[in-house]
Amino acid sequence: MLRLPLLFIFLGFRLMAQSDISHLKPTLLVFSGSDWCLPCIKFDKDVLSQTSFQNFANKHITLLKADFPQGKKQSEERIAKNEALAKKFNPNGIFPKVLLLSPQQKVLHTFKANELNQAFVQKKIKQFILKEYRVQTLLMGSAFEFGIVSNDSLKAQKQLQFCIEKVQRLEARISSWQKHSITSQISQQAGKNPVKVPQDYFQLLKACQQLSRLSQGTFDITFAGQNIWSFNQQNSTNLPDSAAVKESLKQVNFEWLVLNETGQTAFLQKEGMRLNLGAIGKGFAARLLADTLQLMGVKAGLINASGDLCAWGKRANGSDWKVGIANPEKPSEVLYWLPLQGQAVATSGNYEKYFWHQNTRYAHIINAQTGYPLTDKKSVTVFAPNAELADGLATTLFTLPLQQALALVEEMPQIECIIIDAQNKVIRSNGIHLH
Repeated sequence: MLRLPLLFIFLGFRLMAQSDISHLKPTLLVFSGSDWCLPCIKFDKDVLSQTSFQNFANKHITLLKADFPQGKKQSEERIAKNEALAKKFNPNGIFPKVLLLSPQQKVLHTFKANELNQAFVQKKIKQFILKEYRVQTLLMGSAFEFGIVSNDSLKAQKQLQFCIEKVQRLEARISSWQKHSITSQISQQAGKNPVKVPQDYFQLLKACQQLSRLSQGTFDITFAGQNIWSFNQQNSTNLPDSAAVKESLKQVNFEWLVLNETGQTAFLQKEGMRLNLGAIGKGFAARLLADTLQLMGVKAGLINASGDLCAWGKRANGSDWKVGIANPEKPSEVLYWLPLQGQAVATSGNYEKYFWHQNTRYAHIINAQTGYPLTDKKSVTVFAPNAELADGLATTLFTLPLQQALALVEEMPQIECIIIDAQNKVIRSNGIHLH
């Protein structure tokens, strides 16, 4: 499945960043009496005025002083601001009082008197500094990026490495190109023997069959007829022979994939049949990885499986993850920005792997019932609870007639879509609000 270059936070390959002018930081709020409170004066001298602390503060926090001197003059504006801070954070008038606040002004820590030394203050601040750690790599023949929000650099790096290794293991199971994968074993045993498969793989095959039934067979993981089409050329003088297209469909039927619940086996009934999970494999990997990371205690992160995106929690600056829907004709142009709150999104598009023939663009997304590429849409973007479902539905909806695709989405809870048709008209499901 081909993905549009959705624009998304800090991602660097097909996904690009929504620009943030500044990275929000924790705030160290200090209430002091600079000309009468001896502990305040000492804290300023021993901590706040130290060059080493100032360098640390400039990098990691916003320092905010609310000073209440007895002899020094202050502007009325400054006095009003200090009084407002005191009313909210220091109503009892304690001096010195030092608070660490989140970017959303939530109190993270109130420092005790014996904690007002540079070593402890910096140590405590470090515990609350969240950063976005990321890694980009090539997996499943596509560009992947993983992002984790954490205040522990070493732990985050280990978790990112875990992401890479997890997807590599999943790829070894589902790839149709690796001869020892489960997918290849099922194809090799077509018409011969059932193959016992892991529980999550079995559930994936069941989900694919359900999508096939919903699409009345236009989406089908037993379809491998792409081999008779060449989508890596700009123009073509001839389309594949109609007889060759018809021949490619003879061994295609999702109902011939027999799933045995008792033995947890998968069996292709006719010899020569093939299984291909390319339209849903990356979403499957993203969903499993997101579930695993959250069980490991990762409170916020995202996974970009070459355009299949899922995110949870908040960004390091406390804001929501956002996804930008790109213009298929001008990939660097964002049509709409939408929040991605604990959701997944995937897009199928027609504009990279394709060729032109007699003023018609033929893309690699093929109707498994006819054997021919789809030409009535440029992109289908699906929002769903997880990446596996979003991935499979994006291809499924692309293969369906427009009104049938929209009707299917409206029947499914927690599913929304944005479709751009061949005439560049933007059609959306009822739950999508564009601005």
